[in-house]
Amino acid sequence: MQPPAPPLPAEPPAPQQLPDDYKNFDIVRAAQYGILERCIELTEGGYDVNQPDAENVSVLHWAAINNRLEIVRCDIVLFLMNNIELL
Repeated sequence: MQPPAPPLPAEPPAPQQLPDDYKNFDIVRAAQYGILERCIELTEGGYDVNQPDAENVSVLHWAAINNRLEIVRCDIVLFLMNNIELL
């Protein structure tokens, strides 16, 4: 006989609180927090999303490990747009 399932929480977890001012975030921190607007701003300004950071981790990886699907999708689209000749 299996033990009973644990009770479900009464309320869903509160959404993550974003910092009020994220205009100074670098692309890694913006990806970690899921701030797509800032990531787009930085990539349009010339940041290479394929460039690993000091820990040798890419923006795509940071977004993925923080479950930021919208940034993962955007990063993949940017990669494809910048490397269309490889396709």
